[in-house]
Amino acid sequence: MNKLILPAFLGLLSATAYGQNSALSAMESGKLDKAKEEIDKAVQDPKSGAKPKTWLVKGQVYEALSTDKNLAGLDSMSSLAAYEAYKKAIELDTKEGKQGSTAKDAQKAIVMAPDAKEKVRLYYGLIGQGNAKYQNKNFPDALKLLKTAMEVDPKDSTAAMFTGIVAQQTGDNVTAKEGFGKYLELGGKDPVIFYTLSNIHRTEKNDNEAIKVLNQGIAANPESKDLKNEKINIYLSSGRTDEAINDLKSLADKDPNNVQNVVNLAILYDNAAQTTQEELKKYASEARKGGDSEKAVKTAEGDVKLYQDEVTRLSAALKKKPTDKELKRQLGEVKTKLADAQKSLASATQAKATSDQANAGKVAEAQAKVAELTKKLDEQKGQAKAGYEKALQIEPNNFDANYNMGVYYFNEGVQVKSKVDAMDMASYNKEGKAVEEETVAKFKQALPYFEKAWAVKQEEALKTNLLQTYNILKQLDKGTNYDAKIAALQ
Repeated sequence: MNKLILPAFLGLLSATAYGQNSALSAMESGKLDKAKEEIDKAVQDPKSGAKPKTWLVKGQVYEALSTDKNLAGLDSMSSLAAYEAYKKAIELDTKEGKQGSTAKDAQKAIVMAPDAKEKVRLYYGLIGQGNAKYQNKNFPDALKLLKTAMEVDPKDSTAAMFTGIVAQQTGDNVTAKEGFGKYLELGGKDPVIFYTLSNIHRTEKNDNEAIKVLNQGIAANPESKDLKNEKINIYLSSGRTDEAINDLKSLADKDPNNVQNVVNLAILYDNAAQTTQEELKKYASEARKGGDSEKAVKTAEGDVKLYQDEVTRLSAALKKKPTDKELKRQLGEVKTKLADAQKSLASATQAKATSDQANAGKVAEAQAKVAELTKKLDEQKGQAKAGYEKALQIEPNNFDANYNMGVYYFNEGVQVKSKVDAMDMASYNKEGKAVEEETVAKFKQALPYFEKAWAVKQEEALKTNLLQTYNILKQLDKGTNYDAKIAALQ
């Protein structure tokens, strides 16, 4: 019986080894399709499939398939299958953290030695098949292959970069950031990668990280206008106008003849002025609170004096006509109104005292803020105007500079005109004419800039502003006929 058992056992060992050996033999003779068939059977066999050597051989066969152009269609994911087979061999041949000889061979196939000068062959299979999947727009499989290539050669910036690119296209931002981050960590300097990684952070509402990436990109690519402009765009979109101005001012200072930088800087100052204007309105309203209580007291004092004067007048008249009932009735009525006015004055005076005490600090703070913001507004408007003027010196036909210069004077005209519109008849008769002349002058300053911009590019917003300017001047500038110009635009 013992003699029968031994041959059977040897036969079993031979069958296990046969699958491995025949696969290796077929692979060595160039018959990879046959080698694949043999090793696929071997790994599915319960006995041979439990052997680390079987999986090592599968890794070798599938690795060879991944770089054989003639058999590319046999398994388009063979490089990934090889990687997984090598991992399985390592798993099966590692006991208590110690690797056997088969595990070490498998390890060498998938991990480059620190001092290695050449990449492991599997890397090329992963990259090649990953690229093929990418070209066929099979992004999920391309990502699996490229990400594995990055693991096989963690020092390779190409695999890291392509992993990031494909991951981004599949919407996998986590892997995209991992790939792009690794690429940059390895010294990659492509400005497109910095730009793309920054945009990923922006979509995740992480502007600080986006700016950090752009700063790294600008340091690596000092001449990249796209990276610098994108940084400015982030500042603007997140309301960090002052930082945007500082960055763009630096660009304009370095290249003073770059008209676009000069115009953009002027626009930033213009936008900042609008923000300051809104803030100024808020504090101006706070600063007026003290004035409102003062005005109420003065109004009440005026009423008291009016009725007192009327009491004096009626009393004098009644002395002359002591029996005049109508005078007596009027005097009694006026005295009642005087008493009410005196109560109102007392109430207003008390309210003012209470208000002054409660709001003294706030009003004073608001008034100081108004002074500060007024100065800031004037500076920002001045910087914007100077920027547009400088841009027009460089490029007289620049549309943006002409348009915004027109808007600058148009807005000033609107502010002056609002003074006229708010006047009562007495004020208008006194100073309305002079203010109207100032209004006409402002709109006339805007007109040539709008007309020049219109000659360059006919945009609808510009057309609206130009028509408004013509119509306002038609009303106020009586000495000039604007009908023909208005008709030409309509």
